[in-house]
Amino acid sequence: MTHAEDPPSDSGAAGRRRGGFARRWLVRLSLVLGGLVALPLLAVTTGVIWLKFSQPEYSGTRTVPSLLAPVRIVRDRDAVPHIFAATPTDAYAALGFVHAQDRLWQMELMRRIGAGRVSELVGVWVGEAPLTLDRAMRTLGLYRDASAAVAALSPPVRAAVEAYGRGVNAAIATRRAALPWPFQVLWYAPEPWQPADSLIWGRLMAVLLAGNAWTEWLRHRIAGGLGADGADGAHLLDLLFPGRAEHETVTLAATVTSGGGRVPAPAPVRSTDQRAGAVPQAGPLGVGRPRGASNAWVLGPSRTTTGGALLANDPHLGLRAPIQWYLARIETPGWRIAGATAPGVPLHILGQTSRDDGTGIAWGLTTTHADTQDLVIERVAPDQHPDRYLTPESWEPFRTRTETVGVRGARPVTVTVRATRHGPVISDLGLPGVADALGDDQILVLAAAALADGAAGTAGTAEALFRLNHAGTADQARAAVAAYRAPVQTLVYADRAGAIALATIGRIPIRADGDGLDPVAGWTGRADWHGFVPAAALPRLDNPTDGVLVTANNAVVGDGYPYLIAARWPPSYRADRLIAYLGETPRHSPDAMAALLTDAVSPAARRLVPLMRARVRENGRHPLAAAALERLDRWDGTMARDRAGPLIFVAWLRAFQAELFRDRLGPAFDAWWGLYPRIAERLLTESSRWCAADGCADALGRALDAALDDLADRYGNRVAAWQWGAAHRATLADPILSRLPVIGGLADIGVPVDGGPFTVNRGDIRVADDGAPFASRHGAGYRALYDLADPAASRFIIATGQGGDPLSPHFGDFVTRWQDGEMIRLDDERLTGGGVTEMRLVPDR
Repeated sequence: MTHAEDPPSDSGAAGRRRGGFARRWLVRLSLVLGGLVALPLLAVTTGVIWLKFSQPEYSGTRTVPSLLAPVRIVRDRDAVPHIFAATPTDAYAALGFVHAQDRLWQMELMRRIGAGRVSELVGVWVGEAPLTLDRAMRTLGLYRDASAAVAALSPPVRAAVEAYGRGVNAAIATRRAALPWPFQVLWYAPEPWQPADSLIWGRLMAVLLAGNAWTEWLRHRIAGGLGADGADGAHLLDLLFPGRAEHETVTLAATVTSGGGRVPAPAPVRSTDQRAGAVPQAGPLGVGRPRGASNAWVLGPSRTTTGGALLANDPHLGLRAPIQWYLARIETPGWRIAGATAPGVPLHILGQTSRDDGTGIAWGLTTTHADTQDLVIERVAPDQHPDRYLTPESWEPFRTRTETVGVRGARPVTVTVRATRHGPVISDLGLPGVADALGDDQILVLAAAALADGAAGTAGTAEALFRLNHAGTADQARAAVAAYRAPVQTLVYADRAGAIALATIGRIPIRADGDGLDPVAGWTGRADWHGFVPAAALPRLDNPTDGVLVTANNAVVGDGYPYLIAARWPPSYRADRLIAYLGETPRHSPDAMAALLTDAVSPAARRLVPLMRARVRENGRHPLAAAALERLDRWDGTMARDRAGPLIFVAWLRAFQAELFRDRLGPAFDAWWGLYPRIAERLLTESSRWCAADGCADALGRALDAALDDLADRYGNRVAAWQWGAAHRATLADPILSRLPVIGGLADIGVPVDGGPFTVNRGDIRVADDGAPFASRHGAGYRALYDLADPAASRFIIATGQGGDPLSPHFGDFVTRWQDGEMIRLDDERLTGGGVTEMRLVPDR
């Protein structure tokens, strides 16, 4: 035994030396390993801090070339700019400045998509999708039209576009912080902003909001698999793509007056037997199903508590972060405007004007769903006439041009664009399945009203929007949109004198033959368009006697209208709900109108749930059926995010359609699969060969079992704990940054939301996406209630925030308020208190 006072032995000292040596190396090894772990975290942390300090400055003084006088940009606590300028032209420069401060990457991506120049930035590092997109955009020639349109602009509009560009470029040149993160990652500095860059947004909307080509492709694809020439195939095709039901709301009466008289009818011939050739197996432009929707309604002074008109609007586009919209208010001597702008565009797309003479207007837009596209199959003879195609008269030469697409890190790609008298040859894009579905002597062409107008149409639409931004009366608004071309929209507007109106605006083709539902043979001449519906004959209604105008993508006109606007319309559930609500009381307050914007009652559910329940009277085979059906029985059809009923209903309807049609449609099923209450109601109320003699009871029972299995797998076995909001989250995320580790969560600000595909508070879903079939992907990124009696009392909201960078304190300012239906005013009261900043823009002299 060794006592404390005894000297240590040599062996003990040696052991301690060995232990100290080991400990030192363990410490060193720990430091090395810790460093290996810490360095990435340190790099990420440093990057986050650096990006945090790369946010734009909202105070100070900056120089902008060619300003006539200093401009004040006062930002409220949510960073909404209130621009005070001496002239409208100076205000447009300031708007370009603030857009570039907050949304520069969004603007850059938009103009590159439209110009077919995305591959110049990203190369093929992320796959072939950017190059495919670039080839499609070059084929459509959108940026060529935008560039040519600049010279056709009137002097005031051109001055606005050029001033905006100077503001954008000044913001880039005077930016003291680093450029937004995508520019840093891609090691790229933006090129100077050009006038054509501000026109390309409208060109993109003109194509993206016209989805007829996609629908024609899908119908043709399904028809080829069904053998639709037979009775069963034709009947099923009619069921899968239903027309308007008799009970559905039509916005205007069948006899539409325009000017002072009745519209003359040209007695067109409409044959549905126009299918030509085989069926493309991929989308004709390589894109998925287009989605465009909105609500807009206006009450005249006799129907409001304010004594002036009230107008509500909420355009529905894809939900993302940042959202497509950006709030802004502009004031100049004699003219004021507030509402929604689109980064990259110098004008308000939606909004309200007021002038010192007491006049002013407000306007809203909804997509009309007019049929403005056709797929045309042309006949060629590659061996005999390689540079020609067949027309009713002769073999005509293609119009051709060569485009060079830059690809970062690779050789440029040369694209030869061919066009016929109908439009560009889109089968040359080489998309999978398209060429295989055509004969050796066939090509596929896109005929589109938006492309037929070219530069003149681009300039006309810009002119119309500019004039609308400066209109003060309903008559001036009506005159302003006379030059409008595309996309076809339904416009509602009101003025401070109490006038209200609704009008369809844009170019709608007159077809000599066919109903626009299927691809047509170009060499016969029957695919030809014979001009466009005269502007004076487009549907319009001024100052209705009941003081109410409603449009929600439902049919604008009935069968008595003399021109074909569309053979198929979206269902009228939202319009039905709006009309019912507005009819409950003789007058409505601004608060009631604002609440209606987030109304979550589903007329579709109220019609369908009783029909579905009537055929599944017993608890079924599934152990959760009793609890689930009991909740459906107690549910009132309101798609509230804290309820189980909406989730059970949507999952059941989804499974019901899969039960009936998945096997029948085969590979085409997922492309068609959506939520179609019209189809379900027809099956459950009419005798149908697609249901058994039990009226679909067995199919509904199997679908219920499948739906409950699916919901149990996703949300557990406690039906009482299920909530619609757990599944129905708004997809408010940066599509790129949200996928990155560590900081990706900052870029996803999605929230559970009320509503669904068929409620006024619309949140469309993608049921074919098994990963998130109930997520809200498409809805009202902007809501507005315009008070014509008191413009300062008008209310606005966007879904995300003004900032475009996830690290910006203003990236998600509005999310919670948008979720809960709150709105803000854009008035002077918001320019007091904490969080308000001011920047001055001064001339360069």
